[in-house]
Amino acid sequence: MAVPMAAVRWESPGLCRCFPLLMSPIFPCKGCGTFIERSAQHYRRMSGQVLCSTCADARRESEARSRLHPLQRLLASLRQRLSGSGR
Repeated sequence: MAVPMAAVRWESPGLCRCFPLLMSPIFPCKGCGTFIERSAQHYRRMSGQVLCSTCADARRESEARSRLHPLQRLLASLRQRLSGSGR
């Protein structure tokens, strides 16, 4: 089924192309550049700083780690090094 050109809506900025009821807008991830599907509303709410789930998880983890007390951060990094060298 062909989509009439009148039904095509171009969103700005960048690569956001909306075809109503056919596909979601596609944006590049700000962290890794991978193209991901997100709503235009989410894009506007995040001011264009759209992240894929992998980059969002990594950012949340680094933010949580930075909120730890310095000694807790040191212990966590030592545990990670020891568990990595034991393999």
